[in-house]
Amino acid sequence: MRIGIDAREFRKGSYTGLRTILADLLANAGTASSNELVLFCDQSTDLDSLPSYCKKVVIEGANTLIWDQFLLPFALKREEIDVFFSPYIKTPLWRVCPYVSTIADIIPLSVPKYGGLKGFLEKAHFFTYALICGRRAVKVLTISEDARIKISRVLGIAREKIRAVYPSVDSSRPKPLDDKAAEIRKRYDLDKPYMIYIGNFKPHKNIERLIA
Repeated sequence: MRIGIDAREFRKGSYTGLRTILADLLANAGTASSNELVLFCDQSTDLDSLPSYCKKVVIEGANTLIWDQFLLPFALKREEIDVFFSPYIKTPLWRVCPYVSTIADIIPLSVPKYGGLKGFLEKAHFFTYALICGRRAVKVLTISEDARIKISRVLGIAREKIRAVYPSVDSSRPKPLDDKAAEIRKRYDLDKPYMIYIGNFKPHKNIERLIA
């Protein structure tokens, strides 16, 4: 089976949470799957950071909407892709093969990045894209059972169509040495139980609720 994956998240100098999840997914897929992976990139993709065993297809296009809705489906058809996986809430409206879309959560609907009219338009945009992509996809992936339940309830997508897939971890990563771990625990006074948050502090991350 030829599986297509949107790999535009791999950009030089940009290390997002989504890029980390994709990198770990690809690292595991290389040893656990006999399927052929085809990565669809644009002119800004850091090709050197992508696994060597994957085929890379570069689609040049400055306009994101044109890339998503016109250039990508033509490339999927040309490459004879059997199923296409999007790590974003976006898939082509023109269905040339089965699509699997990701809706990590629906937090932007309750905690938008902005206030006022801009925040309202942001929520309307998010809801529309999630509704269209979620209903057109053959499968929707999310990152927790809680998100699975809320996505089904808010977007009206059948719960059996949504699957919670927890982010993978690259098992090849070296484990910290015991002496180094002890040094870090001492430096930051971590003798008691603690919780660590890794991410930015934008409103939609809901850090206030985490602290509460």
